[in-house]
Amino acid sequence: MTLGRQDATRTAEKRRGPLWDYLEIVPDAPPTAVIVLLHGAFSGMNESARLARLIGGSRVFICPNGAHAVGESWSWLPPAAVRTAADFEVVESQLDAFITAISASYAGLPVVLGGFSQGGNLSLRYGLMSRRRRLEGLFCLSHLLAPELAAGLPVADDDAPEVFLAAGLEDAEVAASRIAETAVSLRVLGYDLTHREYRMGHTICAAEVRDLRQWLNELVANRSSADSY
Repeated sequence: MTLGRQDATRTAEKRRGPLWDYLEIVPDAPPTAVIVLLHGAFSGMNESARLARLIGGSRVFICPNGAHAVGESWSWLPPAAVRTAADFEVVESQLDAFITAISASYAGLPVVLGGFSQGGNLSLRYGLMSRRRRLEGLFCLSHLLAPELAAGLPVADDDAPEVFLAAGLEDAEVAASRIAETAVSLRVLGYDLTHREYRMGHTICAAEVRDLRQWLNELVANRSSADSY
């Protein structure tokens, strides 16, 4: 990853949850939001924690390990060769239980779900398709929602989350053009969408982190403004 300076003042406490182990990163100031951050395939919670420290701000970051151990790393789904639709249903149900528990621990704070690559894809699937609980926002870095799934999404309503999509123009794994198709589908359905492209491969860059941080700041500020009426 081509990234900037991390917030080294934040410490990550390892927690053992009912389903997954996770790192909890709490700011010194009173938190304004909870960010559940999902890593990509063949990665883990430490990589998510690194991104969390780069984003920073008065936010709690929850960084779980994936549902499937792959050697010393983790993934959210089994390998593609043996993956079935049921695997998605299982992990989405587990994610729902996980977010329910985290939300109860931080009652009253808006919850945002997002991730990189496979973690971003899972965030979109859960947040847009299942709609099991209200999320303030979703972000997906370097991944997309398959066209056949996007076609089945409901039209956005007042409870629909805002969405941030980011793509690498030099990404050989997930083409920026395909992520742009997801962006078009969501806009047609009325979702509040921010779509950004960067001169990078399948990774994260400093400009992307800055844009994501700004999007999160505005998301929480808009929510606070709405709550004041």
